[in-house]
Amino acid sequence: MNDKVSIIMPTYNRAFVLWKAILSIQTQTHPNWELIVVNDRSTDDTDKLMREFRNDPRIKYVVNKYSHSPAGGRKFGYELASGDFISYLDSDNTAFPNWLEVTLELFRNDSKAVFVYPSRNFRLLHLKKGVFQTYVEETGYSVAPSIDTLWMHTFEGDPNGMVHRASAMKLIQGWDETFTLFEDYDYSLQLAQQYPDGMRYLKQTLINYTRLYGEKGICNDATYKQIVESLTQLDNKYKEDKNWKKYTWYKEQIEKYTSFLGKGFDPIDRIEAKYSKTKND
Repeated sequence: MNDKVSIIMPTYNRAFVLWKAILSIQTQTHPNWELIVVNDRSTDDTDKLMREFRNDPRIKYVVNKYSHSPAGGRKFGYELASGDFISYLDSDNTAFPNWLEVTLELFRNDSKAVFVYPSRNFRLLHLKKGVFQTYVEETGYSVAPSIDTLWMHTFEGDPNGMVHRASAMKLIQGWDETFTLFEDYDYSLQLAQQYPDGMRYLKQTLINYTRLYGEKGICNDATYKQIVESLTQLDNKYKEDKNWKKYTWYKEQIEKYTSFLGKGFDPIDRIEAKYSKTKND
């Protein structure tokens, strides 16, 4: 299978790791790909770094024209994509060399597959005062991706490493840049809602995924107000879907995080306290 794969890579102030992500695409064993790097208005040396890759015609480098957000960057990247398949990799993550080859093999052998999540190595890091602290390291998912675990939100639907048929976009809204948070979960829900029998989980580990909190982590900017607003937005969007109605996790989280408003601490404070306690137990 020599289908073309469009890899969409939004980036914001990640010049210090972006080069690793790009090299992991350039070393793919499947040769027919294009990489669309969408700069979400970075203020670091991203422009300077990208000059090092200007001689590779497979790499497109653009500035996000939509809202300053991962959803806006991915939305713009998709508009420029020309592949038979669409995939996503954030700029602080890397792909194994056989990521595309193995995933396309699954599609070749399973004509009903529409979107595929591979297994991954996961690290949760906190950068504080210039020092990285590792809170979590695991291979695979604590709960395997499936339609049911997606609706239950025990699987978060993160798109890193996910590949879907380009034709799938014809029947879904696509990236919704009105979401401040949970935009990736919403995207996965759209696919699950439209193609309930099309989701696949590839148990082979093909992605190195890092979630970074702290001074350079975009997760550090989240507030409880944004979490409550985004969860409420999700509820309004999917409240008529029978699968959404089965579960109450979002109602419980809305109530929980609403109670945190005005308490004088942010999500990063709670995360730091949680994992620091675990480390010390």
